[in-house]
Amino acid sequence: MKYLNILSILIFSLIIISCNQLEDSFNLPGEDKNDIVYYELKNDYLAPESREFIEGNFPSESINSSYILIGKDSYGFEADLSNEMSLSFDEDGVFRFNRDHPFIKERYSKGIYGFNRGGGGKGDKEDEGDKEKKDRDKGDKEKDEGDREKKDRDKGDKEKDEGDREKKDRDEGDKEKDEGDREKKDRDKGDKEKDEDKNYKSERCFEFIMPYSVIMPDSSIISIAEENDMEKIKTWYDDNPNTKKRHKIQFPVDIKFLVSKSGENKVETLSSPKDLKKVMEFCKGGMEKFKEDRKRKGKKDKCKKQDISEIEECIKDYISQNFSDDEIVHARTVVTKDDVTLHIVKLKENGILKFNEDCHFID
Repeated sequence: MKYLNILSILIFSLIIISCNQLEDSFNLPGEDKNDIVYYELKNDYLAPESREFIEGNFPSESINSSYILIGKDSYGFEADLSNEMSLSFDEDGVFRFNRDHPFIKERYSKGIYGFNRGGGGKGDKEDEGDKEKKDRDKGDKEKDEGDREKKDRDKGDKEKDEGDREKKDRDEGDKEKDEGDREKKDRDKGDKEKDEDKNYKSERCFEFIMPYSVIMPDSSIISIAEENDMEKIKTWYDDNPNTKKRHKIQFPVDIKFLVSKSGENKVETLSSPKDLKKVMEFCKGGMEKFKEDRKRKGKKDKCKKQDISEIEECIKDYISQNFSDDEIVHARTVVTKDDVTLHIVKLKENGILKFNEDCHFID
C-alpha cells in the first residue's frame, strides 16, 4: 500500500509538470490567457537579451521561430530552437523557463495589425474606405470603356508616327553610338584607375611615413616629403595621358598602422612588394571583421528597449492626448514574419499599448 501511494504521488507530479509545460499560463504572470495575443516575429527581432542568452547557452542550436506574447499589463518572448526545445523570456528578455517541445501558439489568439493588415479576428471587417472604393471603381469602369475606344483610334496614328521616328532615331543612334563608344573607352580607362585607387584605399589600415619615394612608369623617381608632393604624381599622369601603368612604391619604406590591437600606432618597415601584399591582406581581413562586428551590433539594436527619446513622435502624441496622467516605462519595436512593424509601449498605470507601422493604436 505504501509503494502504491508513492507511485500515485509520482504519477500525479508528472501530470502536474506536463500540464504546466503545456499550459504556459505562468509565462505572463497575472494575465488571463484569453487576453493574450501572439505575433510571429522575424528571428532578428527576438529581444536582443534573449538572443544573447541563446547564443551563450545553446551555441550549437539555431532559432527556428520566435514570437512575442502580449497581454494587458505585460508581454514576453518565445523561441523555438532547432533541438525541438522552446524557451520563454519575460518583457526584459530574461530567461524564465524551457520546455521539451515547441511553443504551442494555438493556445492563444493571433494578434491583429489593425486597418485590415493581416492577422485574424476582430478588426478585419470591411471599413468605410472599402465601400467608397467600390463606388469609385464602378464609375472608373464606365470611364475606361470610353477611353479604350479613343485609344484604339489613336493607336493607328501613333504607329505611323512611331515608324517615322524609329528610322530617324536609328540614323542618329548609329552616329551617337560611334561617339559614345569612344567616350566609353576613355571613361573605362579612367574608371579602372579610379577603382584601383578606391579599392586600394578602402582596404588600407596603414599610411606611408614621409618621406618616401615612388617609381613612375618611365622609371623616374618622385619624392613625397609632404602631402602637397602628391600633386607631382597627378601632374606626371596629366603630362603622360596615354600611360596606363601605375606608379610603384620604392622599397624599403616605413608604414604606420592606423589601428592596432594595442591601440598604438605601430610602425613597420616593408622591404619588398611581397611585404606590402601581406599587409594589404591583413588590412582586408581586418575590414571584414569590422563589417561583421558592425552587422552584429546592428542585430543587437533590433527590438532593443527604447526610452522615451527614441519613441516615434506620433505615438507620444497619442499617449499624451489619451493617457495624459500616465507615463511611458519603455517601448520596443518589432517586425513580424509578415514584414509588418509593430510598436509595443508599456505605460506605468495602463499597461501595454500596441501601435501599427502607421502609428495607429491597435485595440
